[in-house]
Amino acid sequence: MTVSHVAWVRARAGRSDEVGRLLLQLVAPVRSMQGCLDFAVELSAEELWRIEGRWAGQRHYQAFSTAPLVTGLFTLLLNSGALFSIECRSESAGGHEETPARSVRSLSAQPRHWWLAAAASQC
Repeated sequence: MTVSHVAWVRARAGRSDEVGRLLLQLVAPVRSMQGCLDFAVELSAEELWRIEGRWAGQRHYQAFSTAPLVTGLFTLLLNSGALFSIECRSESAGGHEETPARSVRSLSAQPRHWWLAAAASQC
């Protein structure tokens, strides 16, 4: 059963280039991860980045979402204050399971450890 995910990452005003540069560094290493069927990062609108991936199964998706490369990058972005919001959605093909969109607004108001736990399990 394949798992697909999409995340919309909004940069704070004036920080889109920085956020994009860091997100784009994920592409090659993530594509080489076991079970990765597709992974892309693109600028969707001004200051809004779209991250989309497809995985061979839930186990592969979980390995991606908890990988030090991924969690480390989002920790860096969060701690730098570059992120304004993030919204995530994942779906499992065949099982028709879908997680509702998770949205975090005003990231600076959220405890950092909460966001990282949510990112690891939902994004």
